[in-house]
Order: sequence, then C-alpha cells, then structure tokens
Amino acid sequence: MKNIFDFRQAEAQIKFNQWNEHSDAVVILGVETTALHCPEIIEISVIDTSGNVLFDSLVKPKGEISEIHRITPDKVADAPTFPEIWPALYNILKDKLVLIFNADFDHGAIVNSLAYPAEINQARGLNTACVMREYALLYGGKWPNLAEACGNPTDHRALANCLATLEIIKSCHDPSFTEEDLKRVIAYEEIDQLSRRIRSISYQIAELVEEQQELLKRQKEWYKQYVLGIEGTKDEIAVTTVDPDIDDDLPF
Repeated sequence: MKNIFDFRQAEAQIKFNQWNEHSDAVVILGVETTALHCPEIIEISVIDTSGNVLFDSLVKPKGEISEIHRITPDKVADAPTFPEIWPALYNILKDKLVLIFNADFDHGAIVNSLAYPAEINQARGLNTACVMREYALLYGGKWPNLAEACGNPTDHRALANCLATLEIIKSCHDPSFTEEDLKRVIAYEEIDQLSRRIRSISYQIAELVEEQQELLKRQKEWYKQYVLGIEGTKDEIAVTTVDPDIDDDLPF
C-alpha cells in the first residue's frame, strides 16, 4: 500500500480502485481532433476495462485537420460525420461512467462536433471522469500528458489512447487501500485542521487577554484621575483595585 496522508490523494486512490473493481459500470473513451482550438472529432474509440473494442471509427469533420497526428484529410474523406455516428455511440456511453484521460478537452470536442440541441444536451449529460486529474492527485505534481503517465510514447490514434489510458487505470489499482483507510485519512486531516484552529484561537485569546489588561489599566487611570480626582503615577494607578461596582458609580 502507498503511503497516503493527503485526503485528495486518498480519494484518487479509491476512485482508481472503484474503476477497476466495478468494471461493468465503466468504459474508456479516446479521441483525436482537428486541432487544439475549437476541436472537432476526427477519430473516436471506446473500450471496456478488458480492452475489448466497443466502438472505433474515423470521423469526417466540418473544418480542416491540423498536423498533430497521423490522420490526414484523405483518410477521413469517406468517413461518416460525427452526428451520423452519434446515436450508436450514445447508446454505448449513456448508462456508463466514461473514463477519459483528458476529460475536459475530449468531452468538449464531442459537444463541439454535434449540431442539434438535443444531441448536444445528450453529450453534455454524459457521466465522465478525468483520469489525468486523478493521476496527478494520486502521485502529486503537474498534470502529465498521456505518454508521461503511461510511461510509453503514443501514436496519436484514438484506440491507442484508450489502451494507454486503460494501462494507467490498471497500474494505479491498489486493493490494499480500502474505504477504511480513506476514513482514517479523513480523520487525521480533520484532527489536524481542528488542532490548527485550536492553536489559532489560543493565540487570539492570548492577544485579547493582553489587550484586556491594557484596557483595564487605562480604565483605572481615567477613573481615578478624572472621576475621583486622584492623581498619581501610572504605577500607583495600575496596582489600584477598581471597585467591582465601579459601573454603578460612573456618571454616564
């Protein structure tokens, strides 16, 4: 079991465990897009956690294709458009947790590739999770790219992206870390936060006591000098005890 002391790290570990242990409920999706800005899907694949291919298709986009992968315009010239494949794809995704390495980008590209409001709403309603985010939380540091996380170069194809993401998910599985361990980490973090708060309150109390003492000294000085008409040094005033019923004798 990894040494896990951080709540977010612990939560990430539990998610990886759940993804591996409840494999019937999840699928893994990968895409390739026209560009990084306003992307459209040009290839999309879906696999299950055993690596079985559930969907794999090139897609003909509306816009131009940039040179960030090996998919050229001639390869997608006769491919279906994304709205044409969407009904079949949506039937695979709609009741699953869809694991995507870079979920924000890929999910956004799916939405951007659709045309009709009903289909766009379907896409927006998909239940997705970002593998890259949870990986970064589990191991700390910056969010890695796919090749960094899986430890191997990728060839910028949708199915290869799915398989690399699956490899990451499986490598992060740690069944020795349980829900009870997560509860323990939460308890330690709560204890630490409470301890910090207690120390902070203690410092505030000390400051308030110090301020209170100074105010009491000033109160005695003003009372003796201007109410009782007694003048003396500050030291004499400071050691003088104020009558507990002082407030009843004040003329204001």
